[in-house]
Amino acid sequence: MPSVDDVTALLGRALDTDQIEAALSVVTTMARSYCRADWADDELPADVAAVVQTATLRLLTHPGQLPMAEAMGGLSVTYTAGFQGFTLAERITLDRYRVKAR
Repeated sequence: MPSVDDVTALLGRALDTDQIEAALSVVTTMARSYCRADWADDELPADVAAVVQTATLRLLTHPGQLPMAEAMGGLSVTYTAGFQGFTLAERITLDRYRVKAR
């Protein structure tokens, strides 16, 4: 499983360690569930770990997960609903490991 240091290095700035660990745990659980796999943390395939890492970064970017807008003078920022699942590229990677009905 990716570590807090892996996520921090990819993001390029430090965040709260507990928040990163919580996000990693949630996204790892989602990836295991999607693939229907019972991997231990140290058995997570490298490409699945990469998916977990990138999805965790998206989750951490907007942890509130609610749509919102902020404005200051002539500048405005709009945040969408945030993490809404795995991207197409992430799903293609996870599909290599997904156990499908027979």
